[in-house]
Amino acid sequence: MVVTILYTSWNPSSNAFFNESNDIPIEIEVDFPESIVSRAIEFCYGKIDGIQGFEDGLIEFAEKYSIKSLKEACFESYETQDVTIEKLCPLASAAFKYNLRSLKHDCLDFIIVSNVDISHEKLSELPVEFLVFIAKKYIARFS
Repeated sequence: MVVTILYTSWNPSSNAFFNESNDIPIEIEVDFPESIVSRAIEFCYGKIDGIQGFEDGLIEFAEKYSIKSLKEACFESYETQDVTIEKLCPLASAAFKYNLRSLKHDCLDFIIVSNVDISHEKLSELPVEFLVFIAKKYIARFS
């Protein structure tokens, strides 16, 4: 019952679903791994520290169940992570997948400012959109 109240408070369109059903308990089929569902429920109860590393799955969950605050928290989680050589590829991918402008620039700044050597293997893992973004910024410096 508590989950129903919480869920309907974040997703008003779900009221119709719960009001139409006379069966108790109400069963909801979920096509997500337990790790995603449990973190989404924990988020609804106010625990926000279980997001990092699960953002993509939680964003899909948030989109399916219209939980805008969870989706925004996932975007914020991406945007507040420090860019490192290990995190560059997943963060750059997320930046372009979800159009996170500040994260795009953080990834670009990491490459320019840190002056790290990026292996050919690592470069091939970067999204093509990010490589084009880098090229455009580089060319713009000389225009």
